[in-house]
Amino acid sequence: TSETMRIDLKDHAFFIDGLASQGQITSWFAPPNTGKTAIALQGCIDAVNEGRIDPENLYYVNADDSYAGLTEKVTLAERHGFHMLAPGHRDFRVDMLPTLLRHMVAKDLADDVVIVLDTLKKFVSLMEKNAAREFMITARSFVLKGGTILALSHTNKNRGDDGSLVPAGTSDFVDDVDCAYVIGVLQETDTTRTVRFTNIKNRGPVDRCAAYEYSIVKTSDYQALLDSVERIPDSDLRTIENGVGNGTTHPPELIASIKEHIQRGYNTKQIIVERVAASTKFSQRKVRTTLDLLEGNDPKQHRWTVTKGKHGKQSYTAL
Repeated sequence: TSETMRIDLKDHAFFIDGLASQGQITSWFAPPNTGKTAIALQGCIDAVNEGRIDPENLYYVNADDSYAGLTEKVTLAERHGFHMLAPGHRDFRVDMLPTLLRHMVAKDLADDVVIVLDTLKKFVSLMEKNAAREFMITARSFVLKGGTILALSHTNKNRGDDGSLVPAGTSDFVDDVDCAYVIGVLQETDTTRTVRFTNIKNRGPVDRCAAYEYSIVKTSDYQALLDSVERIPDSDLRTIENGVGNGTTHPPELIASIKEHIQRGYNTKQIIVERVAASTKFSQRKVRTTLDLLEGNDPKQHRWTVTKGKHGKQSYTAL
């Protein structure tokens, strides 16, 4: 009855802040190498650390990775207490997923369970409407029982007539979810990439847009990549989109603080970023951007030089 349903009804809560709600199906569509996995994993870790979800109820299904990549991510899952599933390990196969979802629905085990699918094309044919329909019916029954699904997927290689990114697959994967985002690169430097989430489908108070920045410096330490993932404040996002102050202007007090820290012997990038951000009003993202764009050998244009040592370590010297 409706009265019983109202008893079970919960207040709206986010799984990943602003971008994926609990009790819904959410899809993120992005080209390769756009950082969707890193952002999703960092979102999972934040949700666990902040108590939004029980790590015992979080299942990250990694079906699109190398053995080395899977090993890194299993280590993260073990560290934070959530589950990492992968095809071929402990008898798990991707074709088992719909059966497992139906089982949780039938046994009333779906409530508060969060499943991340990376990537969606490994679980269902994106171009077959019947397959898409059957998969989404199963997914819908799962969330109607209190579960949550975040599906990571790709965009088409060819853009739309207006130049926008187009979600891969049939329209069912947008039409039948509760919330969908397209992720595209907004700007990039030699060391960082900024991506923008654009909402194309929503039910509930999700963010219409958001942006993240992360390091693209090659490293064998996946934790270092996750540590570099940072959500950009909305005010900074508007500044970047408007083309005003997007790295071409730098507050004198920020430059002075960076030079002071370099001269005091704090000459590696991450230490500079952390210490300057802690001692000023500027975000780590802004400090990092200023470091990157004022780096060089010409005193008329630049404020410091940088040398690269072992393992990509960057050491700064003030001009």
